[in-house]
Amino acid sequence: MKLEIVEKIRRILSTSLPTEADVQYLFTLSRKLIEQLPSTQKSNFALLRFYCDWTLHSKIDQSAEGAMILEKLHSVIINNRYNQDLDQVIRELSAALSFDTAMNQINNLIQISEPSIISPVVNQRQWRPVVVHLLEIICRCPLKIDAARKGLKAVITRIMTTPIKGKSVVEQVAIIKVPKKVYGQMPAEEVIYCLELTTSDTTRIIAPLTLA
Repeated sequence: MKLEIVEKIRRILSTSLPTEADVQYLFTLSRKLIEQLPSTQKSNFALLRFYCDWTLHSKIDQSAEGAMILEKLHSVIINNRYNQDLDQVIRELSAALSFDTAMNQINNLIQISEPSIISPVVNQRQWRPVVVHLLEIICRCPLKIDAARKGLKAVITRIMTTPIKGKSVVEQVAIIKVPKKVYGQMPAEEVIYCLELTTSDTTRIIAPLTLA
C-alpha cells in the first residue's frame, strides 16, 4: 500500500499542469503516508501534516504548527513596523508560510517511505503550481489559535508580550483573493492571492503573496 501511495504522489508531482483536484489528492495521500510512519518520525513532518489538515477544514484553530506560523507572521509585522521597504515585508510574510519547507518535507517523506528513491521528486519549478492550487483550496479558511487548546497557551503568551500597538496582536490569518487592479496590475480581471492578518482590535493588514 505504501508503495502505491508513493507512486500516486510521484505521478501528481510530475504533472506539468496539476489540477486543483490533483493537489487536494496530493495532500490527502501525503497525510496517509505520515500516518504510517513510526511515532518517532511523525514530528519531522509537522508542517506538511498541518497543510494536509488545512486543505480539509473550513478553519484551523487547534494546530500547534499553525499557531507557530501565526506567531511568525506576527513577528514579521512587529519587526517591520517602521520598514519602508514594502517588498521586503511582503517577502518575509510570504516566507513565514514556509511553503518551501513543506516541499522539502514531501521529498523527505517519499524517500523515507520508499528508500530506493534517492533523488527529490519535486523541485521549485514543479512546486509553484502546487502552491497556487493550495492557496485556492485554503482560501477564506482562517487560521486562529484556540486559547483553550492544551499546549497553545505558550504561543499566545509570547504573542501577547509583543503587541503591535497598545494590546493589539495578530489574532487571525487568512488567504484571500484581491483583484489585480487594486495593485494597479493588468489584466485587471485577474486576482492576486494575499495574506489577510486580522488583529485583536479588528485592524486588517492585507499583503500580496510572492511565490518567487
